[in-house]
Amino acid sequence: MKTKQAGKGEEMSKERILTEEWFSTALRSISDAVIASDKNSIVRFMNPAAQSLTGWKQDEAAGKPLKDVFQIVNEETGESAENPAADVIEEGNMAGLAVHVLLTARDGRRFPVDGRAAPIRNEKGEITGSVLIFSDISERVSMEKQLREAAITDELTGLFNRRGFTMLSEQQLKLAGRVKRRMSLLYLDVDDLKTINERFGQKAGDEALVDTANILKMTFRKSDIIARIGGDEFAVLLIDHAAPDMKKIISKNLTDNVNKHNLRSGRDYRLSFSTGVAYFNASVHGSVCELLNEADALMYEDKQGRNEKQAVPEIPEPAKRPEDRRGFNRFSIRRDCRIDIDGIDSAEIRDMSISGICLITSHPLDTDSVYGIRILSGNEEITLNGLSRWSFLAGIEARKDTILPFYRTGIKYIEQEDSVRISLERFINACSRNL
Repeated sequence: MKTKQAGKGEEMSKERILTEEWFSTALRSISDAVIASDKNSIVRFMNPAAQSLTGWKQDEAAGKPLKDVFQIVNEETGESAENPAADVIEEGNMAGLAVHVLLTARDGRRFPVDGRAAPIRNEKGEITGSVLIFSDISERVSMEKQLREAAITDELTGLFNRRGFTMLSEQQLKLAGRVKRRMSLLYLDVDDLKTINERFGQKAGDEALVDTANILKMTFRKSDIIARIGGDEFAVLLIDHAAPDMKKIISKNLTDNVNKHNLRSGRDYRLSFSTGVAYFNASVHGSVCELLNEADALMYEDKQGRNEKQAVPEIPEPAKRPEDRRGFNRFSIRRDCRIDIDGIDSAEIRDMSISGICLITSHPLDTDSVYGIRILSGNEEITLNGLSRWSFLAGIEARKDTILPFYRTGIKYIEQEDSVRISLERFINACSRNL
């Protein structure tokens, strides 16, 4: 009887040895790093991947505390991070590594890792140790960083894009509102970029944008937020400046730098800019978008007056038909002419041209949204669509016991047919005077 029991015990012992060897071979074969430790967190086993990442060999690490072999620190503070292996032994549940941790290898190298720990149990379900499985995620972290940068960076110029500009500027606006910090926003448009592209090619147009970015970086401080927010449009948020009136300073410095560039660049064209500067007021500007819209509107006014005020000559353009030239002139409209806009209770025409219209509205319009428009004068009615370019709070009007805000809004006509264009020309001739 004893012989049979002894034989059965030997078979079970052999089976256990074979099982342990099989698991050991399997753990050595997987690509993830594996460290097994006992219930006192003393290292008992490391597979080749763990040895490679930590820099510790199996025979050197065996018998050492896990915290000496697997040293992890917080990426931001550099302080020791919590090792999950101890937690799983105490609590009996799986646990993951904290986010943003770095593994310090034996040779001092540090790199990001991700992983998890699980308890090891015997046949009775008792916890006898823990197993830690982890991997080097340097490539993943690098890729995520590139994707984040791509999401907020303009690929051509290396400046922030609109998304990056908005994210960073919103933080600054909140801070400025609390500490009463002065801030200004410059909205800049590259003049005649379309002409540069058409005459000299797309490469020249790209060079003009890159040159503009470099001029802005030369003009403004590193603490200011500079971005390319559209095709030929740039924005700069000037943070905590000392001068109460930055418009003159910006204009002078920018003009000086663009003139220097034009003299030295050797390009076939000369750069010039239209600009608008808006001053941050916490009681008026609730968001970066509102500040941008105001600066954009001021830039639009500057562009309309470039013929008289331009400091740097524009590229000469081919002769245009009279009606084409008139499309860039603005006209004030008689007050008996009306306009209806989809979704807006009240709108008043401030001035208009063949290409667009400036309004005073009872509500702000969503930027870059399309609106249906009806322009009415006597028996004539013009129906067309327009793209809202900007809309900002222009003032507050008191009527009896009510305080009413009013907004200044700019709309650009889109998809004009010849018949609509002719109607607009007739309307302007009948109801306007040249500004």
